[in-house]
Amino acid sequence: MRLCAKQTQASLPLLHSPLSSTVTHPQKGHLFSLTSNTTTAFRNLEQAMRAADARMMGVSVLGRRETVILRHPDDCAAVSRDQETYGKANTGWRHLERWLGRGLVAESDVAHHAAVKEVLLPAFKAASVKGFVPLFAEVGEELADLIEGAAAKDPSKAYDVRNACRRATLDVIGKAAFGFNFGALGYAAARLREGRGVEEGGGGAAAGSAGAVTDAQIGDADCDVIGIFDAVLFPAMILLFELPFPQFMIPGIDGYFKGIEKLDAVIAKIIAAKRVGGPAALEGGDILSFMLKAQAAGNDVITDKQIRDELQVFTLAGSDTTAATLSFALYELSRHPEVQEACAAEAAALLGDGPSRGASSAALQSQMPMLTAVINETLRLYPAATEYVRCTTKDVVLGGYAIKAGSFVLPSPYSTQRHPDYWPRPDEWLPERWLPQNAKELAPHADKAWFPFAQGPRACIGRYFSVLELQTILAVLLRRLRFGRVEGYDAVTCENFTLSTVDGALVLPATRAR
Repeated sequence: MRLCAKQTQASLPLLHSPLSSTVTHPQKGHLFSLTSNTTTAFRNLEQAMRAADARMMGVSVLGRRETVILRHPDDCAAVSRDQETYGKANTGWRHLERWLGRGLVAESDVAHHAAVKEVLLPAFKAASVKGFVPLFAEVGEELADLIEGAAAKDPSKAYDVRNACRRATLDVIGKAAFGFNFGALGYAAARLREGRGVEEGGGGAAAGSAGAVTDAQIGDADCDVIGIFDAVLFPAMILLFELPFPQFMIPGIDGYFKGIEKLDAVIAKIIAAKRVGGPAALEGGDILSFMLKAQAAGNDVITDKQIRDELQVFTLAGSDTTAATLSFALYELSRHPEVQEACAAEAAALLGDGPSRGASSAALQSQMPMLTAVINETLRLYPAATEYVRCTTKDVVLGGYAIKAGSFVLPSPYSTQRHPDYWPRPDEWLPERWLPQNAKELAPHADKAWFPFAQGPRACIGRYFSVLELQTILAVLLRRLRFGRVEGYDAVTCENFTLSTVDGALVLPATRAR
C-alpha cells in the first residue's frame, strides 16, 4: 500500500504489519499464534505512530485492503461525523449477522440506523436512565458481597475483579434491558459457598468452547451465562477480524452458534411472557418494554427481528464494555491508595450507612468529583473500543494525505487519548487532571481528544447509562471494600473484542471498618 500526501507526494508512514508474528499465510498450526498477536496489535500501532510522530499510519496486514489508523483529533472527528464520505464498514460485521443482526452497533445502512436510534434514544436519556440507579446499587451490593466473601476465605489471595465485574454488568443489562435476572453473580456466589472460586464457576471459555454451553437454560440456577457469553465472544472476534482461514478452523465455532441459540431462546421467552402479561407487563421500565410499547403504537421500524437484534447488541455493548472500565478502575485504584481513599470518603459521605439504593443520580454526579474523575481517566487510558472502522466511499484527502475509495480508516481513541501533543504525561493514570483546577494544565484538549464512546451520529447511545452505572457501583464498592495492590503484578492489556487484560485484573480486597 502506498498513500501519498497530496502536497508533497511523500508516502504516508507505513507499518507493514502491526502483528509481532512473522506468519503471513496461516496454516492450522499457526492459528493461535496469529490470533494472539492480533489481540495486541493496537499497542504496536500506538507505539509505532508515536515513535514516528505520525499524524496517521497506513497498515498492511496479510495483504488485505488499504487501512489507515488515525490519531489526530481533527481527523478522527472528520471521519466520525461525515457518514456520507466515511461509511460504516460492514465487511467484518457481516460475519456476525447470526449474532448481532442489524442491531445498532452492526448496522451499516445510514437511514435504518438513524431511524432505529431515533426510536431508542428516549430510553437512554437522563430522565429515563436515572430510574435505574436503585438497580445499579442493588447489583453493586451483590458484587460487593461476592468479593467480600472471597476475601474472607483467603485474605492473602489475589482476586481477579475482571471476572466479577463482568458478572455484575451482565446482571445489570439483563435487568435493565430485558427485565430478567441472568443470575451471573448468584451463580458465582453459590459456587463460592460450595468452596469453589469464581474462576471455577465460569468465565473459563475465553477461547470459545461448545462444552461451556450445557443443556441448562439461562436463568436456571445451574446455568452460567458467563460461560455461554464467553463461548460466543472469542469466535466472534476472529470472525470480525476476517482472518484468512475457513470457519471450521475457528476454535470454539460450535460453541459460538450454540451460545447464540441459548441467548435467542431466553429473548424469545421473555418477549412472549411480556406479551401474555398485557400492558401491565410493559410498565417495568426496562428497555425491552420500551421497544414493545413502541411497536404496539404502530412503529414499523421496531419489528420482532429488530427487538431481538437490539437485545443481543445490548448484551454485548452494555456489559463487557462497562465491565472493562470498572475492572481497570479498581486495578488502578489499588495502585493509587490516596486516590482510592478520596473516592471512598466521597462515597461514604454520599451513601452513609443507609441503603445505597437511596442515592440519586444528581448526587452521584455532583457530589463525587474525584470518583467521576477516576472514571474519565480510566476511559482515557483504557477505552473499551481501541478503534472503530469506517470505509471511504470515494477518494479523499484527509489531514493532507490522499486516501483511495474503499480504504478502511480507523479513528483510534486508544492512540488519540495517549497522544503526547494533547495529553501532558499521557501514559500516567492521573484522575486529578479532570478536576476543574487542573484541567487547563493536565487536560487542555479534552474537548476534542477524548472520545471513548466514539463521536458523531454513531456515538454510543448508552453513554449516560454506562457512566451512571459506573458511578453507582464504584461508590457502593468503595464504601464497603478497600482494594490493595498485588506486589509484582502489572496488568498487560490485550483486545478480546473489547479492551481487556491477558491475566485478569488482580487486587487484594479487604472489608472496610464501618
